[in-house]
Amino acid sequence: MRRIIILYILIFSLVVSLRSFSQVSAMAGIYSGYGMTHYNMKGYNPSGFMPLGMRAAIGDFDIQVGADIFTQIKNPTFALNDSSGKEIYTETIKNNYVGAMLRIHMGDEAYEVAAVLRGGIGYYFSQEIVNYTDYYLQLNPNARSGTYKFNRSPGFYGAFGFSIPVYKNFHANIEGQFNYNPRNINGHLYFYTSWCVEAGVSYNLFHLFKRKNKNG
Repeated sequence: MRRIIILYILIFSLVVSLRSFSQVSAMAGIYSGYGMTHYNMKGYNPSGFMPLGMRAAIGDFDIQVGADIFTQIKNPTFALNDSSGKEIYTETIKNNYVGAMLRIHMGDEAYEVAAVLRGGIGYYFSQEIVNYTDYYLQLNPNARSGTYKFNRSPGFYGAFGFSIPVYKNFHANIEGQFNYNPRNINGHLYFYTSWCVEAGVSYNLFHLFKRKNKNG
């Protein structure tokens, strides 16, 4: 998590240092939301989670590139059963993500409500917390509950939403996002996909695009 915070600070510093270039615009913001998992593994029913993240991007008014990072303040938890239907353990998956982002603003001006497209590619740094039930431990006394790290895995996402000006350069952002995260575990490929509805606030650090003059 420390590396993710340092990366964000470096990007933010770069954005501030570019203020003197009139052709460059930039944004930075925070967000959270609520989502559901859709893993392609038996017994892993959809489970809710809540991300908490930060974004920063620089570029033209219409197209910007930058970084997107998030952790989870609520993690998805799954209850796994044996063939008889009795619960044998619960598994909680904690995700951290860091990646690059492409952001497309589809408005004519910076101060209007506009649709926004985003795409991202990066890496997930994840771990699972396994807690065996008393029932299972009675049958398997050598089993141990614990926390286990996943190998780093690639992550991709696509998002669509709206940017809504609220006060001066502050914008509210409401978006829907689909996350795609394939993981190779012990030679088997699994898909840790999910969707999420996000809301956040961003600040347009600087831009060259001003309101149009009503008189032409």
